Amino acid sequence: MTLSSAIQDVLASPPQTKADAATLLSKYPAKVQRQLIAAIYIGRDHINQQKLLDPNVSAADIDHIPEADFAGILYEKCGGSHDAAVGYLNAFKHCAKASNFDIEGL
Repeated sequence: MTLSSAIQDVLASPPQTKADAATLLSKYPAKVQRQLIAAIYIGRDHINQQKLLDPNVSAADIDHIPEADFAGILYEKCGGSHDAAVGYLNAFKHCAKASNFDIEGL
């Protein structure tokens, strides 16, 4: 399982409950879960950008976030009327592609 497949899962069916988010995340190893949460935050920071501001972006930027919080974060960004994660992940994908950044290496 890869970050690309996790992003596609979120974009295809954003989790509408915290339980949905936990179920989606459980399909992926811890590394991919971490990459997905990092991609959401990186995308948020690049929502109006064309390229990555820093070519050395890393999932290490979210090392302070406990893995136990990932489902809650994913739900907060996707659940109910909060579909911010869709925009954030699309921004991340767009900027990564324009910057020739391999998202699997995040």
